[in-house]
Amino acid sequence: MNNDSNKSVEQSNSIAADRVQGSFDEDLVTCSICHMILWKPVACKTCENSFCSDCINQWQQKQPNKCPFTCHYEERKSAVPYEGLEKHEQQCDYQPKKCEGCQRELLLKDLAQHQQQCDQIDLKCSTCETLFKRKDMKNHNEVQCLKQQLQ
Repeated sequence: MNNDSNKSVEQSNSIAADRVQGSFDEDLVTCSICHMILWKPVACKTCENSFCSDCINQWQQKQPNKCPFTCHYEERKSAVPYEGLEKHEQQCDYQPKKCEGCQRELLLKDLAQHQQQCDQIDLKCSTCETLFKRKDMKNHNEVQCLKQQLQ
């Protein structure tokens, strides 16, 4: 695709790729027409290239049913629109979280089960209120508990 066709597309909601910090695969997050960060992304079902919805709509006005990559264009919506991305990230069970005990990074969906068994989790005796690691629970017996209460 040549860059001359990109110049006619004006996008009010565009984000330049150089504004994004960190490493990312530009081919996955930039529009194949305007080369900015995808805004309200859609893709071609045939070739799977992604476009801003405004960019491809303008393209389709000039060349109906034709993809900029010369195949037949049929729209496929993206999985998560930007408007819902923040909410999705907060609720997603596949986000990485660290165990409070061993600091191991796990998926949120696995964290609760892991922390129920992690030897490094801090526990508090309900009787003497002593803090100890789960792995040391067997060492905290009635005698230890009584000693703590007397101190």
